[in-house]
Amino acid sequence: MKERMKKLTNDTKVRLDDMAADTEDIKSKGKEMAEKLTTIQTDMTKLQADVSESIAKTELVQHEILKSIAALGDQFKASFVLSSNTSRPQSAMNEETSVEDTRKNSNLFSPVSQPPHGSPTVQRSHMPLGETQTIVMPARNSLPIYSGTPSEKLLPFLLRLRDYTVIVYDWHAEQLLNGMSQLLQGTALEWFLQLRAQQKIPDAWDTFQNVFIDQFTSPLRLAQMKQQWHEYVQKSNESVSEFIVRLLGLWKEMKPQETEADLVQHIYTKLHAELVQLIGVKDPLMVDALLAQAKVAEQVVFLSITTVSISYNNNSRGGNFVDPFGYPQTLLRLTLLRHCFSSVQPW
Repeated sequence: MKERMKKLTNDTKVRLDDMAADTEDIKSKGKEMAEKLTTIQTDMTKLQADVSESIAKTELVQHEILKSIAALGDQFKASFVLSSNTSRPQSAMNEETSVEDTRKNSNLFSPVSQPPHGSPTVQRSHMPLGETQTIVMPARNSLPIYSGTPSEKLLPFLLRLRDYTVIVYDWHAEQLLNGMSQLLQGTALEWFLQLRAQQKIPDAWDTFQNVFIDQFTSPLRLAQMKQQWHEYVQKSNESVSEFIVRLLGLWKEMKPQETEADLVQHIYTKLHAELVQLIGVKDPLMVDALLAQAKVAEQVVFLSITTVSISYNNNSRGGNFVDPFGYPQTLLRLTLLRHCFSSVQPW
C-alpha cells in the first residue's frame, strides 16, 4: 500500500512537472506573438503615414493641375467672347475655288491692269506720292509648272498659277492664255501645242479652264484621293494646326461641293479621340471656332501629361510613391480633365 502511494505521488509529480513545462512554453510563445504583433502594428503605422503623405502630394499636384486648367479656360473664355463680339474674318477655304467653281468663274485669272515690259522679279506697288514700297518677288525658276501626270494636283496648280502670274507679271486673262506654254511641260505641253497647231485653243480663259480640267482630271488621281481621304486621321505627332492644313487641302479636292458645316463633321471624325472627348460634340460650329477649341484642348492634354510625369518622377525618386487612384493614368487624366474642362467651357 505504501509503495502504491509512493508510485502515485511520483506519477503526479511528473505530470505536474510536464504541465509546468508546457505552461512555460505557452508563456514563451505568447510573448513572442506579442512582440510580432507590436512589430506589425509599428509597420502598419509607418505605412499609413507614408500613404497619407503620398495622398497629400497627389492632392497638391491635382490642385496645381486644376489651377492651370482654370487659367487656360479663363484665357480661352476671354478670347472667345472677344472674337464673338467682332466680325469673324472670312474663312480661308471660302477664298479658294473648287474645281467646279473654277469651271464657272470667268474672272478667276483676270487681272485688271496691263502687264509691264519684261519679266521683273521686283515690282513696285502704287503708293501715294512720296511713299514707295518694294516687293521682292520669287525668281523665275519658281514658276508653277504642270506636266499632266496623275500624281499632280490640278486645282492647287491653277490657284498658284493665278496668284503668281497676277502678282509677278500682272498678266490679264488673254496674256495668261498666250503664255500658257511656258507653264507646261511633258504631256501637258504636248497636248497644248497640239491644240495650238489645230487652232483649237479657246479664246476665253474660262472656256480653256473647262477643257484643261476635263483633259487632266485623271480617274487614277480621283481613286488616290478617295483612298487618302478614307485613311486620313490626325497623326500621333501632329498638331491641330498641321492637321487642319492637310485636311483642308485634301477636302477641297475630294469634296468641292460640300459646305463648311460638312467639313466640321469630318474634323470631328478625324481628330484625336482625347481631343474630341475634351471638346465634346456641340451645336454646329464654324471651322475657326472648332479649331480654337481643339487648340485649347491640346494645351490641356499636354499640360496634364507634363505635370503628371514630373510628379511621378519626383515621387518615384523618393521611394514612397503610391498611386491612390487605382486605375490607369490615361483614364484618370481624361476623367479629371473632362470634368474640369467642361466647367470652364464658354461655348
